[in-house]
Amino acid sequence: MERDGLRHATLPKTRNMRMKTTQRTIPDRSSPGPRTASSVGRIHQDGGGNYATSGSKKTIRARNKIVIGMLNVRTLREAGMIEQLEYEMSRYRWNILGLCEERRKHFGETLSSDGNKLYHSGREDKHEHGVGFIVHKDSADAVLGCRPISSCIMTIRLKAAPLNITIIQAYAPTTDHEDEEVEDFYNEVQKTLNEVSKKDIIVVQGDWNAKIGEDAQED
Repeated sequence: MERDGLRHATLPKTRNMRMKTTQRTIPDRSSPGPRTASSVGRIHQDGGGNYATSGSKKTIRARNKIVIGMLNVRTLREAGMIEQLEYEMSRYRWNILGLCEERRKHFGETLSSDGNKLYHSGREDKHEHGVGFIVHKDSADAVLGCRPISSCIMTIRLKAAPLNITIIQAYAPTTDHEDEEVEDFYNEVQKTLNEVSKKDIIVVQGDWNAKIGEDAQED
């Protein structure tokens, strides 16, 4: 179903939970101002580990609607980009937003000045690729953990009822990369998928750098 340019997916009525997935590109806007997000999280150097979480967890229940989106942000290194992203998040009422091409190094988490939580997984050696999630402050307490697999794959798990939710965020290599690298990426996605609890609702999303049509066949 399409409405106002957004794609809506509804889970079976037997679970009475509605989940919408959306994908958009951030419009070209001027910088929202001089204020910047404040970093309060520590940087995690151990790739593949789980982010520890503390405190009581807020459960996303079946009667509540959760909106999940995905954006290729091109970069989050420029001043004002996080605030611009939060504006879009508020505009489309996203609870969880998966991100591609953050271009941030290492693994870590950041708390924005608006109270939203940003998780990121990037390369150790350069500002390239990068995936992550931004979680609205109203849903932050539902996060059970965030697992950085690589600079192109990351997962987040949410406490929900009747079933927990696991989201796999991916950024696929372009056709300029070697076939072996592309194959390794998809093998890693499959491995990650196999490791997710079979009892969870699973969402796999991302930028797959896919081409369709006659031009794609010519390439």
